[in-house]
Amino acid sequence: MTTEALWFRVLVGIGGAATALAVVEVPPPSEPALSRLPAMGLGLACGLALFAILSLQVPRVPPSRDPARWVIRLAFVVTWAAVEEILWRWLVLGVVAAASGWPLALAASSLGFAAVHRVGKTSQLATGTTFGGVYLATGRLLAAVVAHAAYNLVLAEALARTRLQAHPT
Repeated sequence: MTTEALWFRVLVGIGGAATALAVVEVPPPSEPALSRLPAMGLGLACGLALFAILSLQVPRVPPSRDPARWVIRLAFVVTWAAVEEILWRWLVLGVVAAASGWPLALAASSLGFAAVHRVGKTSQLATGTTFGGVYLATGRLLAAVVAHAAYNLVLAEALARTRLQAHPT
């Protein structure tokens, strides 16, 4: 994917998420079970644990040799995690849960999330289920965003380390 195509996809995602938030009324799947900070902590723990389980690696984000690149990566990862969580957990899970209950909603949002990803369908199913479970358990979308962002950030750093080892400069 070219850089232009990637940023076009990001802008379309942000536009779609913003439109959904503005236009669609979705009841939360439950009342918030935790206040924001504990919910965010649970999301962080779940995202890091999920990475450790799926990759069999200890999650780490080492200091970058290029801080500007790391900040850009962080901003991208957090933004895209928020977009996907708004669309898959808030919108899909919320709408299906209101109509059919949370078990079917969790399955539908997780299967849809996995289906739209090009690679790693099994791991995407696990991540979607985990992020949806975090949302349902805490009642806070922010917790699912933190879980998703934490997972993606340590994954991106692990992939960058792998590329650097394969092609040292």
